[in-house]
Amino acid sequence: MVYFGPMSQAVEYFKGMGYEPQPRQTSADFLVACTDPKGRFQREGFQGHIPQTADEFADYWAKSELGKKNVAHAEEQLRILAPGESNDKVDAYRTSAHAEHVKRASKKSPYLISYPFVTLSSSLLIAARC
Repeated sequence: MVYFGPMSQAVEYFKGMGYEPQPRQTSADFLVACTDPKGRFQREGFQGHIPQTADEFADYWAKSELGKKNVAHAEEQLRILAPGESNDKVDAYRTSAHAEHVKRASKKSPYLISYPFVTLSSSLLIAARC
Protein backbone atom coordinates (compact mmCIF):
# COMPACT_ATOMS: atom_id res chain seq x y z
CA MET A 1 0.00 0.00 0.00
CA VAL A 2 1.36 3.40 -0.95
CA TYR A 3 -1.02 5.57 1.09
CA PHE A 4 -4.28 5.08 2.93
CA GLY A 5 -5.13 8.07 5.03
CA PRO A 6 -6.92 11.39 5.12
CA MET A 7 -7.11 13.09 1.74
CA SER A 8 -6.20 16.39 3.39
CA GLN A 9 -2.82 14.96 4.44
CA ALA A 10 -1.87 13.11 1.24
CA VAL A 11 0.09 15.90 -0.47
CA GLU A 12 2.09 16.67 2.67
CA TYR A 13 2.79 12.96 3.15
CA PHE A 14 4.41 12.68 -0.30
CA LYS A 15 6.22 16.00 0.06
CA GLY A 16 7.61 14.71 3.36
CA MET A 17 8.69 11.57 1.54
CA GLY A 18 10.81 13.75 -0.73
CA TYR A 19 8.72 14.48 -3.81
CA GLU A 20 8.11 17.98 -5.12
CA PRO A 21 4.90 19.13 -6.83
CA GLN A 22 5.50 21.01 -10.06
CA PRO A 23 4.18 24.51 -10.79
CA ARG A 24 0.52 24.49 -11.84
CA GLN A 25 0.21 20.79 -10.97
CA THR A 26 -3.04 19.87 -9.23
CA SER A 27 -2.96 17.82 -6.04
CA ALA A 28 -4.45 14.83 -7.87
CA ASP A 29 -1.84 15.05 -10.64
CA PHE A 30 0.93 15.34 -8.06
CA LEU A 31 -0.27 12.25 -6.19
CA VAL A 32 -0.47 10.20 -9.39
CA ALA A 33 2.95 11.47 -10.50
CA CYS A 34 4.53 10.29 -7.24
CA THR A 35 3.91 6.68 -8.26
CA ASP A 36 5.13 7.21 -11.84
CA PRO A 37 8.91 6.92 -12.18
CA LYS A 38 8.85 9.26 -15.19
CA GLY A 39 6.46 11.78 -13.66
CA ARG A 40 7.86 12.38 -10.18
CA PHE A 41 10.37 15.01 -9.15
CA GLN A 42 12.60 14.73 -6.10
CA ARG A 43 13.06 17.57 -3.64
CA GLU A 44 16.57 18.81 -3.11
CA GLY A 45 18.36 17.07 -0.28
CA PHE A 46 16.34 13.85 -0.61
CA GLN A 47 18.35 12.19 -3.40
CA GLY A 48 18.96 8.53 -2.60
CA HIS A 49 16.46 8.50 0.28
CA ILE A 50 13.18 8.42 -1.63
CA PRO A 51 11.19 5.22 -2.31
CA GLN A 52 11.47 4.16 -5.94
CA THR A 53 9.83 0.71 -6.12
CA ALA A 54 6.41 -0.54 -5.02
CA ASP A 55 8.03 -2.48 -2.16
CA GLU A 56 9.90 0.63 -0.98
CA PHE A 57 6.67 2.67 -1.05
CA ALA A 58 4.88 -0.04 0.96
CA ASP A 59 7.74 -0.24 3.45
CA TYR A 60 7.78 3.56 3.85
CA TRP A 61 4.02 3.56 4.46
CA ALA A 62 4.24 0.74 7.03
CA LYS A 63 6.91 2.66 8.97
CA SER A 64 5.17 6.04 8.75
CA GLU A 65 3.10 7.49 11.59
CA LEU A 66 -0.05 7.39 9.44
CA GLY A 67 0.63 3.77 8.51
CA LYS A 68 1.04 2.78 12.17
CA LYS A 69 -2.20 4.59 13.09
CA ASN A 70 -3.97 2.80 10.23
CA VAL A 71 -2.83 -0.62 11.45
CA ALA A 72 -3.80 0.20 15.04
CA HIS A 73 -7.27 1.34 13.92
CA ALA A 74 -7.78 -1.80 11.81
CA GLU A 75 -6.71 -4.04 14.71
CA GLU A 76 -9.09 -2.19 17.04
CA GLN A 77 -11.98 -2.69 14.62
CA LEU A 78 -11.15 -6.39 14.25
CA ARG A 79 -11.19 -6.80 18.04
CA ILE A 80 -14.60 -5.10 18.20
CA LEU A 81 -15.98 -7.33 15.44
CA ALA A 82 -14.46 -10.60 16.62
CA PRO A 83 -15.50 -13.58 14.47
CA GLY A 84 -18.51 -15.47 15.72
CA GLU A 85 -19.78 -12.68 17.92
CA SER A 86 -23.09 -11.05 17.17
CA ASN A 87 -22.89 -7.37 16.42
CA ASP A 88 -25.91 -5.17 15.78
CA LYS A 89 -24.14 -3.03 13.17
CA VAL A 90 -22.90 -6.05 11.21
CA ASP A 91 -26.33 -7.70 11.36
CA ALA A 92 -28.02 -4.48 10.20
CA TYR A 93 -25.59 -4.17 7.29
CA ARG A 94 -26.14 -7.76 6.19
CA THR A 95 -29.91 -7.32 6.35
CA SER A 96 -29.69 -4.10 4.34
CA ALA A 97 -27.37 -5.63 1.72
CA HIS A 98 -29.62 -8.68 1.38
CA ALA A 99 -32.70 -6.47 0.91
CA GLU A 100 -31.04 -4.53 -1.92
CA HIS A 101 -30.58 -7.62 -4.12
CA VAL A 102 -33.23 -8.09 -6.75
CA LYS A 103 -35.17 -11.35 -6.48
CA ARG A 104 -33.50 -13.06 -9.45
CA ALA A 105 -29.91 -12.08 -8.60
CA SER A 106 -27.69 -14.76 -7.08
CA LYS A 107 -27.50 -14.52 -3.29
CA LYS A 108 -23.75 -15.11 -3.53
CA SER A 109 -23.21 -12.31 -6.03
CA PRO A 110 -21.81 -9.01 -4.72
CA TYR A 111 -23.81 -7.21 -7.42
CA LEU A 112 -27.26 -5.84 -6.72
CA ILE A 113 -28.76 -6.83 -10.06
CA SER A 114 -28.05 -9.62 -12.52
CA TYR A 115 -26.20 -9.16 -15.81
CA PRO A 116 -29.30 -9.95 -17.92
CA PHE A 117 -31.21 -7.27 -16.01
CA VAL A 118 -28.42 -4.75 -16.72
CA THR A 119 -28.55 -5.48 -20.45
CA LEU A 120 -32.35 -5.30 -20.49
CA SER A 121 -32.28 -1.97 -18.64
CA SER A 122 -29.69 -0.59 -21.05
CA SER A 123 -31.76 -1.68 -24.04
CA LEU A 124 -34.86 -0.02 -22.62
CA LEU A 125 -32.97 3.23 -21.99
CA ILE A 126 -31.60 3.25 -25.53
CA ALA A 127 -35.03 2.52 -26.98
CA ALA A 128 -36.58 5.32 -24.91
CA ARG A 129 -34.11 7.85 -26.32
CA CYS A 130 -34.84 6.92 -29.95
